[in-house]
Amino acid sequence: MHLLATAVAYGLYIVILIGAIGLAIVAVFWLPDRLLGFRRAEGVIVVALATIAIWLLLSYVAVPLTGILIVS
Repeated sequence: MHLLATAVAYGLYIVILIGAIGLAIVAVFWLPDRLLGFRRAEGVIVVALATIAIWLLLSYVAVPLTGILIVS
């Protein structure tokens, strides 16, 4: 019974992890392309670079944001 419960828990964890990665990919590469009217290449390059730049800026300045933990 313990083995079954562990397998179900790990299965749900994998499903949640795959869903989170999928939503992150959609949020970074597809939504800005639709919302801002970028062409496909512009959306992939500009949005990815902007995301990385904002993350690096927040990690460098170490801005405390509620609910977000940035580890650098």
